[in-house]
Amino acid sequence: MVSYLVKQSSLRTMFSRALSDMYAKEVPLYGKFLNIVDARNKEVVSEKQGFLEKQGLSLSRISEEKHGAIRLGCAEELRGIAAMFSVMGMYPVGYYDLTERGLPVHSTAFRPIDGFELATNPFRVFTSLLRIDMLPLEIQVLAKALLSKRKIITKRLEQLIA
Repeated sequence: MVSYLVKQSSLRTMFSRALSDMYAKEVPLYGKFLNIVDARNKEVVSEKQGFLEKQGLSLSRISEEKHGAIRLGCAEELRGIAAMFSVMGMYPVGYYDLTERGLPVHSTAFRPIDGFELATNPFRVFTSLLRIDMLPLEIQVLAKALLSKRKIITKRLEQLIA
């Protein structure tokens, strides 16, 4: 049996909160949206006393982030992100071939697959991979050049994953 210094559910919680906080800083309207949703949730819960408890839920539970998204440019990035998610007990679920809609992208969602773990962390991350081979040749060259300069998995993260 593998022993972890930090529970995988705790890692998932910290990750989802950090991702949400980062996005709220980058897109201020997202932060405002979260505040509106939180206020409305509190309103409805106060109007329907006992409803959440009967469902086995809490206000903090229904207010948790449910999904995030990561855009990747190459298979190497996907391998690194998949390894990181694996450490958190998140696995690919589903496959979305957006090329059928004319977009050069393949996607999956990473989330826990165990029922208890999924109930603990309903968070999932939609992860899209650019299909460079489907772009016009001149764009392929540019995309490969730009992606070769990008490093989304730092050396420190590689060490932590290992």
